[in-house]
Amino acid sequence: METSDNAMTIKEVAKFLTISNQMVYNMVNNGSLPAFKIGSASRIMYSDVLQFIKTSKDEFNSVLFQDEIGDQDEKFFVIQNLNMDIGTFQLKNINFKLPLGKIMTLIGPSGSGKTMLLRSMAGLENINSGSIFIGPHQIDNLSTSDRKIGFVFERYGLFPNMNARKNIEFPLNIRKQKEQVINQETANRLSELNIEKEYLKYLPRELPEGMKQLVAIAREKNHTTELLLLDEPMSQLDAYHHDQMRIFIQKIIRDLGKTTIMTFHGPEDALVLSDYIGVMNKGRLIQFGETWEVYHNPGNAVIMEMLTRYGLNQLEINIRNGITEPFKIRAGKEDGEYMMAFRPEEVKVTVDGIPAEIKSFQLLDGKRKLSVCSLEDGMEVRLLIPLETENKFNFTPIRPCFFKCPEYSGKSGG
Repeated sequence: METSDNAMTIKEVAKFLTISNQMVYNMVNNGSLPAFKIGSASRIMYSDVLQFIKTSKDEFNSVLFQDEIGDQDEKFFVIQNLNMDIGTFQLKNINFKLPLGKIMTLIGPSGSGKTMLLRSMAGLENINSGSIFIGPHQIDNLSTSDRKIGFVFERYGLFPNMNARKNIEFPLNIRKQKEQVINQETANRLSELNIEKEYLKYLPRELPEGMKQLVAIAREKNHTTELLLLDEPMSQLDAYHHDQMRIFIQKIIRDLGKTTIMTFHGPEDALVLSDYIGVMNKGRLIQFGETWEVYHNPGNAVIMEMLTRYGLNQLEINIRNGITEPFKIRAGKEDGEYMMAFRPEEVKVTVDGIPAEIKSFQLLDGKRKLSVCSLEDGMEVRLLIPLETENKFNFTPIRPCFFKCPEYSGKSGG
């Protein structure tokens, strides 16, 4: 699809490249991205953005990241230009900077590289190139045992021949702590995690799933860790215990106060638990930022869909004079062809708005129903609407996103 060569603002370029406004300013100031002035504001031609990406494709992430990272200090966990491969799968130019003490989640489909990235942080897989820092200390050249990283695997990684007590005590025993210290630290873990003493005598295969998770966390807390990694920490739990564990893990991590990175397949846990989100697809970190900033300002439709529980509605529209055609929604965008994307839960039933008719629905709870609805032009959307909504009604998207062809075309490419 052809797109005219439009002048873009700094903010629009930042959103297109899924980087910060400051990084764009840095590229303009150092001459790597041509710009011109309209009054006091800088403008960048769309063709120059594409040319910049094309000519610096191999170095793109590293050039940007050098401006963003600056000197290492004691305030951040940093991954810089990390590349690695296992078989035919590759992690490519992974870069992010996480404030120490914060909680980050990696989200993405199965096979996107989330677990592989965690294992590279822990030193369980060798990286091809790049650097990993905890504060001012570079750790990628250290052994796994010297990195001070705790790792709770998806299936917990408990020693099958040791009972729960011996699993919890293991890090203390290998450090040859005195028996009094071991007993006291074990008692502290039981109190912090509400682990009942009766479970201590059981082998891992005899423990309930939720208790296995707590024993694994207790063991990692007995390590001298500066970074805690959790790989799909609730994937083995049923729905009831999943919700219970989410609340509990949130409290544990907050109380622990350690920098924590977790992986999740779906968005709900990530949105509830994390301060920062990294979105992964096909071995790349395609967006990183504070959780609600990424949620409300996704870089493209792929990212928006990954952060949506009930699927994503996508409608082809045109914008003329700041108004969408055919739906007459104020967009505040320059004229052109767009994909309007909105989440089923981010709509409201209105007197005026987009006419819709319910074709089928399922009850979500006592107040709402998730409905498949047809629009006047035959397109279908999924809407989370009040239970009492009549069969024919009007609705308005609350927070739609508008993706132009270059941004939207990233959907197929990941």
